[in-house]
Amino acid sequence: MGSNYQFLISAFLLCLLPFLCIAAIYLYHWLEQRLPSTQRAALDQFVNMAVRAIWLVNGAATDEQKQALAVQAVKDLFVHFGLPVPSDQVILLAVQAAMLLMKQMPQAGEVVGAVASE
Repeated sequence: MGSNYQFLISAFLLCLLPFLCIAAIYLYHWLEQRLPSTQRAALDQFVNMAVRAIWLVNGAATDEQKQALAVQAVKDLFVHFGLPVPSDQVILLAVQAAMLLMKQMPQAGEVVGAVASE
């Protein structure tokens, strides 16, 4: 009788093994997405996308309006991809830095430096 139980338990665990492997892989990826380095990379990518989009679409808006729109867009991207949303201060700081870089970049058709002619 004890042998039958051992066989049933062994057969059950053998059938359950593929599902346990899939669950372990899912858990690994879920935990990996929540690591600070992954969040930082996602924040950088999402902020750059949001600032460029807001800058192009809402060019006539004030800087404060652009910041608010970009912060909301970044939050929406984090939610859409199922990642933990960083705090508002972190997002705002990243958006402000990206906007400052956008202001310092030369615009299309603008001459960056003069060429010396002889």
